[in-house]
Amino acid sequence: MKTYIVALVVFAVGVLNPAAPAWSVDKVTDATLVKRQTALVPKLTELVADAGGFPPAKVVISVAPHQISIAVAIKKGKETAADREIQAAQMSSAVENEIAGKDEFGQVMVIHVNYVERHGKSAPLIQGYDFFKSPEGAFVLHKT
Repeated sequence: MKTYIVALVVFAVGVLNPAAPAWSVDKVTDATLVKRQTALVPKLTELVADAGGFPPAKVVISVAPHQISIAVAIKKGKETAADREIQAAQMSSAVENEIAGKDEFGQVMVIHVNYVERHGKSAPLIQGYDFFKSPEGAFVLHKT
């Protein structure tokens, strides 16, 4: 009976051990991915600032394994919502063109654009836009 239990345990460990990484989040891989993405942030900041017509100091970009966030500091009431939507689409397109085909950005599914009054933790949000990756690979504005 003991050999049966030992054989069963050895079999279970052998079968379940390779599947264990698939059940957990691979934080090491995500950290490496973000590190590789971060190297391109200065160039993305420049491209986004040019596409939106903002000084680079007004643009902050942060990256995550599945999302790129763009924060643009503007004065409230200076532009209309339609103007901001057009600018957000232009900035998203600039990012899309730059990250296309780059492995470190292959898992990015969302480009998020926030217009804020100022940068920082207590920055009041003016307006936000989400661009989701379509099956064709283009980032499309999500409208609700």
